[in-house]
Amino acid sequence: MIKARDLIELGKAKLKDEKIPNYKLDARILLSHILNLENNFLFSDVYVSDINQETYFKMIKDRVNGKPVSKIISKRSFWNYEFFVNASTLDPRPDSEVLVEAALETFKLLNKNKLNILELGVGSGCILLSILEEVNGAKGWGVDIDFDAIKAAKINAINMKISDKVNFIVSDWAKSIQGKFDIIISNPPYIKSSQIKSLQKEVKDYDPLLALDGGQDGLDCYKIILKNIKTLMKKQSFLIFEIDFWQGNEIIELSKQNKLKFLSRKKDLSGQERCLIFKS
Repeated sequence: MIKARDLIELGKAKLKDEKIPNYKLDARILLSHILNLENNFLFSDVYVSDINQETYFKMIKDRVNGKPVSKIISKRSFWNYEFFVNASTLDPRPDSEVLVEAALETFKLLNKNKLNILELGVGSGCILLSILEEVNGAKGWGVDIDFDAIKAAKINAINMKISDKVNFIVSDWAKSIQGKFDIIISNPPYIKSSQIKSLQKEVKDYDPLLALDGGQDGLDCYKIILKNIKTLMKKQSFLIFEIDFWQGNEIIELSKQNKLKFLSRKKDLSGQERCLIFKS
């Protein structure tokens, strides 16, 4: 057997040789996952079994081949929680936390004790579930066309012990949805089809294409969602979109065509415009 600290050094060397960014952190996270230990314990004299060594080097090989750490260990941190992810879910990104912040702000404007929230394209559930965990009296509905994504979201709801606050529905956007909601959230595919090939390997090869490809102009899904969105909105309610930084004005124009009122824009952690808020 070999000590954990020595095994990490071997993993770091392999990742560094292949020019993997964050190779030190990646090597530690992977071994932490296998040993079910926190990172700060890995410098202790823990011995790693031959079986775990084999598993570790397999994971290192996957990382060298471009597979993201989150997809190797099937989990990713977002907001205040760690979410299960699978091949059918978009990796949760820190920039998407701006949607959670926007939703919490709109709750204050609504000033209600009970709220119904709909997320279109729920994926792992990281956005919707993070919001539901923060707000008492909120009930959520998460929609996704991919059944395996819905399964991941259900697992996360159970892990967070809030499955009683949320329903998940397999649907092509809002086609199977009835009722009216106080807040509707969506992070739809918004990358132009022609740009998919130029994405980082971690994204184009391991995030689901269904969650990336927004059509020729990157706006296909916004057009579909906006077409009948008012039928799902209460008299005073909000629609929150994640967008790419260049799309704001075009989506605002689309919203006017569908009789929505533009309320505000929000920026992500890097200062790029990432979120638009509309009201009915």
